[in-house]
Amino acid sequence: MSNKITSLLIASIFFTLAGFAQDPSSLAKIEQNVIQYPENIAPFFHQLDQLSQGTPKDINIVHFGDSHIQAGITPEKVRQKLQRIPYFGDGGRGMTFPYRLAHTNNPSDYKISYTGKWEGARNAVNRHSSNWGVTGITAQTTQVWSTFSIDLNTSEDTKHRADHIRVYYPVNDTTSFEVMIKVGVKILYGEKHPEGYKDFYLERPVTEVEFLLSKAHPNQSQFLLQGIWTENTKINGIVYQSIGVNGAKVSSYLRCKDFVPQLKSLEPDLAIISLGTNDAYDNNFTQASYENNLSRLIDSIRKAKPNCSILLTTPNDALGYKKRFNPHNELATQSLHKIAQEKGCALWDFFAIMGGPKSIHSWISSGLAKKDYIHLTGKGYNYQGDLLFQALIVKAYLGDHQDFTEVEPEPTPTTD
Repeated sequence: MSNKITSLLIASIFFTLAGFAQDPSSLAKIEQNVIQYPENIAPFFHQLDQLSQGTPKDINIVHFGDSHIQAGITPEKVRQKLQRIPYFGDGGRGMTFPYRLAHTNNPSDYKISYTGKWEGARNAVNRHSSNWGVTGITAQTTQVWSTFSIDLNTSEDTKHRADHIRVYYPVNDTTSFEVMIKVGVKILYGEKHPEGYKDFYLERPVTEVEFLLSKAHPNQSQFLLQGIWTENTKINGIVYQSIGVNGAKVSSYLRCKDFVPQLKSLEPDLAIISLGTNDAYDNNFTQASYENNLSRLIDSIRKAKPNCSILLTTPNDALGYKKRFNPHNELATQSLHKIAQEKGCALWDFFAIMGGPKSIHSWISSGLAKKDYIHLTGKGYNYQGDLLFQALIVKAYLGDHQDFTEVEPEPTPTTD
């Protein structure tokens, strides 16, 4: 990267950091807030270089996780900071899922509305069975009059638009209804792809789209939605997509039949895996099983995109059953370090950043974690997003510049 580009990036990131939510009680072990084994994601950093120098290509980041990621707060914080850097830009929202159709919580940065009866199925629920794709969640209806809509912007903080929309569903299933989209008064029918999705191209970028169903043949009786992907083809930049499922373990994503082909279509440049909280919560947790499942998931990602950079993140400290101390969190962290080195991944050790075993208590006292002793608060997740951005972009990508070590921004008021 040229000195000129570096200087301009530093200046733009400086302003991005103006909203950095500093932990008022200095709980986080800032010296631990680094990306370990960063050489393993050097290809991703090289792609950032190319994007900052004007190469006309989106950079696709896919962040996998559980309820911490389904909530959407941490990914949205990182997404905003990356996309607001002028030399990176907003390439679109990427893969999303209308979680409300599956009767579960939806990230707050986009809004979903629907009509008709829909039934959800999650890869994290053992009794559920479905043809899951890369999102690990589905919503199904047998009512052809059912509809749903997506509004990509729910506040002034989000400015996403899309002129390319992709609907993921089993297109080769002869019992499936057809899906269409409605923009204004215009209805588009799209183009099917045998890989398992239908593409729609719009004349201009929009923020809201309605999805309709139709029955073209007597044997069509249902529709199974696997995901929605949106892109603004008018702008090249960062596409940061978060994929989370409440209760998910690593093994949950191994249940997804269409995981590899759908991930391949997303062309990920960086995959972030934030899974381990639910694995460690299980009384029957073993490091051997956890490591085996992690290895298999990493292999699946590389089957979809062989040169994809992978960043593993450790789970936060949390208590176990009946709020008892849970030693499995530390064991899971040890396993993640081991797998990162064996499989050529980078690692962000949030468990150490929090303060290690029993640190959840002080985070709760400071309003950064909830009293369920598992999840963070809105303020905590925002802070986590700030920390991840600092470690990945400011430290690992640009290096420890003096400009940033001297910055001590004021706390940003946040609400849960």
